[in-house]
Amino acid sequence: MRQPPGSRGESQPLVVPLQIEALTVNERVRYAEVFQRWQANYALTRLNLSPEPPAFSNTDTAFNADPGREGVYLHWQLPEALTHGVDDQGDGVPVFPLVPNRWLVVRQAVVGAAGTRTDTGWIVESDYLHPAHGSSAYMDRDGRLTRIGRRVDLATGEWSEPGTPDGGLFLTAVGPGLPTFAAYQPYNTDVFSVHDRTDDLDPDTPYELNYLVAGWYSDPAADPLAGDLAARMAALNWTATGTAPDSARTVCHGTALDVQWQRRGSGMPASDRPDYVTVAVGNNTEHAGKALTEYAARRAGSAPQLAALISAAHSGVLDLLDEPDGQFQAERALHASWFTPEPGGYTWVLEDAEQPAGQAAERSAAPGGKRRRPRAVRSAYTQALAQLNEDQAAHDTALQDLIAAQRRLYDLWWAANLPKVPDAPGEPAGKYRDDLDKLVQDATRTAKDQRDRVARLRAAIPWGDTPEDLTTAIGCYQRDHGLPEDEVVLKRAVQPDHHRPNDPVVVIRGTKDRPLPPDPEHSTAVADPYAVPEGAYDDSEQDEDPPLGCRWPDALITGVRVAGSPVSATEAQAPKPPNLPAPEGLPGILPALLRELFHLASSNARTLATATGFTGNVTALAEAMRDPYANAAGTPGAYTAQWRQPWQPLFFEWKVDYFPIEWQGDPDGSHSDRDNWAFDGNEYHWLGTGAHTIPRTLSGRQFLTPAPRDTMADALRQYARTHPGPGAAALRSLARQVEDDADWLSQPLVGFTEQLAARGSHPATLNPHTELSPDLRTALTEATGRTLPPAPGALPRPFTGWNESLYQPLRAGQFAFARLAVIDRFGHALPAIFPDPRALSFAAGNEPGDVIGVGVPARRFAPELPEELTPSWKDPNDPGQGHWTINPPTWYRFTQLTPRLTQPARAGFTLLDARDDLAALTTASDPDATPVSAWLVPAHLDQALYAYGPDGAPLGELRTTLPPSGIRQVTWHALPYSQYRAIDDLREGYPHLHGFLSALVAQDRGPEALRALLSVIDRTLSTTAPIGDAAPPHAPSVLVGRPLALMRLRFGIDLDGPAYADPSWENLREAEPPAYPGYRWPVRLGERNELADGLVGYFHGAHRDTDYRVLHTVLSEAELPGEARDYFDPIGAGASLTLPARVPGSDPENRDAAFLTVLADPRGTVHATTDILPTAGVRLPARLVEPPLAELPVSFRLGPLPVSEYVPDASAVRATGEPPALVLPRPSDRHGTWTWVQNESAATWSEATTYASDGEPRHPHPAPTLRSGRLTLRPGGDADHTEGDRR
Repeated sequence: MRQPPGSRGESQPLVVPLQIEALTVNERVRYAEVFQRWQANYALTRLNLSPEPPAFSNTDTAFNADPGREGVYLHWQLPEALTHGVDDQGDGVPVFPLVPNRWLVVRQAVVGAAGTRTDTGWIVESDYLHPAHGSSAYMDRDGRLTRIGRRVDLATGEWSEPGTPDGGLFLTAVGPGLPTFAAYQPYNTDVFSVHDRTDDLDPDTPYELNYLVAGWYSDPAADPLAGDLAARMAALNWTATGTAPDSARTVCHGTALDVQWQRRGSGMPASDRPDYVTVAVGNNTEHAGKALTEYAARRAGSAPQLAALISAAHSGVLDLLDEPDGQFQAERALHASWFTPEPGGYTWVLEDAEQPAGQAAERSAAPGGKRRRPRAVRSAYTQALAQLNEDQAAHDTALQDLIAAQRRLYDLWWAANLPKVPDAPGEPAGKYRDDLDKLVQDATRTAKDQRDRVARLRAAIPWGDTPEDLTTAIGCYQRDHGLPEDEVVLKRAVQPDHHRPNDPVVVIRGTKDRPLPPDPEHSTAVADPYAVPEGAYDDSEQDEDPPLGCRWPDALITGVRVAGSPVSATEAQAPKPPNLPAPEGLPGILPALLRELFHLASSNARTLATATGFTGNVTALAEAMRDPYANAAGTPGAYTAQWRQPWQPLFFEWKVDYFPIEWQGDPDGSHSDRDNWAFDGNEYHWLGTGAHTIPRTLSGRQFLTPAPRDTMADALRQYARTHPGPGAAALRSLARQVEDDADWLSQPLVGFTEQLAARGSHPATLNPHTELSPDLRTALTEATGRTLPPAPGALPRPFTGWNESLYQPLRAGQFAFARLAVIDRFGHALPAIFPDPRALSFAAGNEPGDVIGVGVPARRFAPELPEELTPSWKDPNDPGQGHWTINPPTWYRFTQLTPRLTQPARAGFTLLDARDDLAALTTASDPDATPVSAWLVPAHLDQALYAYGPDGAPLGELRTTLPPSGIRQVTWHALPYSQYRAIDDLREGYPHLHGFLSALVAQDRGPEALRALLSVIDRTLSTTAPIGDAAPPHAPSVLVGRPLALMRLRFGIDLDGPAYADPSWENLREAEPPAYPGYRWPVRLGERNELADGLVGYFHGAHRDTDYRVLHTVLSEAELPGEARDYFDPIGAGASLTLPARVPGSDPENRDAAFLTVLADPRGTVHATTDILPTAGVRLPARLVEPPLAELPVSFRLGPLPVSEYVPDASAVRATGEPPALVLPRPSDRHGTWTWVQNESAATWSEATTYASDGEPRHPHPAPTLRSGRLTLRPGGDADHTEGDRR
């Protein structure tokens, strides 16, 4: 007698739920709806292409005409744990788990009225391989083309296990080079799906069909539950209630219940497939989603501010809006999110090591809480760090060169292996191919040599593939290079990333309602998309990744309760197909699952009543069976809902017509000095010239994701967590409503930007069976992971020469959709946009489409666009003039892409040693190197400008004097203890301060320039209040302004490697460099109204020869003072500073970078805006700011002033010889100590302490004397610990 499943002494089956979808294609569906079903083409792998055919190709064009395509397409989705690969080897290649290779499929066909039935069963051998008898295209482990999968009808006889194939089980969720193998039903017929043609059923009779699918592993050793059961279930994120056995076997199981079927004479089945779609385009999902939510808000009559807040939450910047400068920070963060970061290399820093408690206490007791090392030690550490950073930079540059060499090799090898290679005009036949073969050999050697060079350079720096390895390597490096680990810690820091522009992103929202154009005459609004129905959604927290609920056999359904009475059939009473198999090691589980199906499907109610003798109301029994969670005896599985025609979007196909717009001039080369784009300081605007009249066609197919739904819900939920309060519950409810809106889909137009650089639209998959040398295979494998294959273009035309190249140096232009379709996992299509040259001859709303109205002709289609992608206004001040578009009559079709580099690049500042422009701060060997040339302090009392050295040492002041000539002029005066008696004395030690001061006191300037400069500083700082990690600013006196830094910087725009060459046939052999590294891009420095931006102005000139005659200021023309206007130049949109994007190594002297002397608040950030890249910023490290400013002595010129000596103990004065203290009116000493300093001779100063006069009248004794000097404030604190910083 057979034991029940799960008996003691044997492995128990664990029933893992599957989601089963059944697509019914009756005659009506076949005629009426659109299908784009294609097969994998593994012949493409011989060309090293993906077996997935290009978009809009290889489709089953006979589907709608062939009655043989009718039937039920049953597809099962594997459990998530079996579809995720893991990179076990660390080589970037994920390893996917094996999946069940045996499947039982049972169909119960019940005639609704009569209750008659048939039960049919098949076994699917998913890993069956045969080039003629297999069902789906495949490639075996040896690279041979074959077919996979077969279905065995159990009605033909008993099925027996054929055994494990040679080499063991191999089937996974992904096919060879085909990630969507298990997800897309046409790829996996008789593997993970079946086509039930229902030829045995009467075509005119309505049926209710029930399907059961159960799968298992033919080899128990391959089962994912083999081994430690608890550990394996935890790893798979599976759970099951009840007592777990010692061992278990996986049985994947699912059902499709009460599928309505009638081949002929029936209507369209109810489906969630939308009838219409709204499409938005953006720079990322959030950007496009913003356009779509604003559109929905307009349709619903919601306040635009609500849509803006939802969009801000979606983008993760809502919190920023509550902060000072929040609008600037949010806009900067959003702009940065329109780019994809790529690694920019590394740099190294030295930090003090953590000390034991006793030593830490001793150190904290030292002045300033920090022990200062001898200069020789600091110099040794600095030199070691500088050398390491040079070695790291050399390594990073070599790595960029390796990537470029591999790209060049890839282009040559790809072209050489195409079926046809051109014969160049005027050359002997075959010469081009011979040249390519030689170039491939040379490029292979170059790539190998470059890889070897990277390895050699890597040996000179700490390196590790894991954090543990890196830590070990750092320790070894420190010991080898005299960096004691108990004193300092070497840390690797990330350099600023390079950035490439995101491909445009499309967000699609489906609806059953036809989108209506805005009609001001009708105020009826659709439902508010942000209104959450009361009580409709649980507002509690939610487990975002719950484990998959599985069942042991004793939890299966064995009956149903009707009005409190149980109805239960035995296994023997449950209908079964003929010859039901009994897999070895899984006795009893298949009959138990069929018994469960008997009690689940309501169409079985009449049969169940007959089998059990139920005499009650059969209709009530059927109703009870439809709600197993309330009425079943047992635990229902995860997917037991009643059938509905599925719509599960999987793919997104697109084709656009892209019209390039030249950076300068016309496409034919004329008017080369004319700009076609204008930069307004934030973004570019097209000026209506330079457009190509013939478009480039770009296309692609991508895997769709519900990203807008998920990311918006996650953002709302996260905001609710971080902002608990009365609104948190409403936000969680809104998040769940968003998640339930399944018709939000998004996908980037992947490959859009690369196709402009003449790359292919079809991804490459390097054939693992192609014979390649190890060096060549390594280089090609890495190159194919980074870029699409090249697109050399058409072969040259006889007698006319080369065809025009597809290569575009920039991404700048406008595009319009020509085709757009969403395809679900069955190949069921939603053609949102279709080409139709006759579309304009039809009235709007009556264009030819499919019978249910899906789709819009391309010439009628208008995407929803955010402001940044909307074509430029002809006149922003007069919108009535319209937009600049490629085709004005259909202006609504076009999306504008402002100029972007197609190659990753970065814009950034480099802090320079103020005494040596050739030394960057990170590689300077001087431990006291600093980018600060001087500290400048405006003096309100004297209308003067004080200058101090980088260490805070006083240098001198500029002030207006009246000499005997009677003509006012600006003169230099040394501050106390300064040796710089004249401005020229500063030339050697402070070259940039010297240049700045010399220009300010030039004969043609007069005192107006100094007054105007002080006014510009005052007006700029009125809207500057830096925030960040700096200490609170010191405020020694209200009589002086904030200290400003005069600092030396370099700014540049750098590509991530050699410029991308045109891979066209004409250019491939001898690649000419592209033009875009020569384009000059405006750079706007500073942000006038941002509190955290500290820029006052900057000076620059030709290369390192800075022109100090003109200060480029953040103030506008209207804000500048009325005098000395020739000294100032408003930065405006940045037209005065233009820079090219440099190829690494092409500019060793940095002639194409900007050497800048910047006047800025030292605690603020200086921003640089280019629009072609994320905004760059630089701020002085606090270690270079706070110590000198904490000790900055401020003095005020006074005199002649009557001053009395304060001598409480005359004998003490005679004994020590110190000068007596002075009594004089002075401010409070809460900021430091006030002293009197006066100049005794050219190089001699005397200093006396002071006492504040109390204002009471008394007889003066000793008698007061007239003195002229400086009242000096030395801030509180011990200055000795910074003495080493003074020159």
